[in-house]
Amino acid sequence: MKMHYPEVKRRILDDEILLLCVQISVMFSKLNEIATEAERNLTVLGVQFDAEHRIVNMSPEARQYLQACKTPILNVYFAFGAEYSEYITDDMDVLPKLSVAHQLH
Repeated sequence: MKMHYPEVKRRILDDEILLLCVQISVMFSKLNEIATEAERNLTVLGVQFDAEHRIVNMSPEARQYLQACKTPILNVYFAFGAEYSEYITDDMDVLPKLSVAHQLH
């Protein structure tokens, strides 16, 4: 994973700040907009997605785009989640055991 998604060294975007400062309904609407745009951008670069919007094939051009410093970070975040979705969970039996707060006790 670290090879494909190097450490983030980009400035914070207005959209990132917006997501932290709006109502939940607006946040989800904005996230959907961001994800749709990111998937569209990656598809143009040759990335193939399955029916669940997970990446099944990454083109070399798309990989280079994702590693470029000028690529919008929200596109990179989307691609990471779409490529490594098996590591992302919403299982409430697992999440409390993974949180930083849990590890501090």
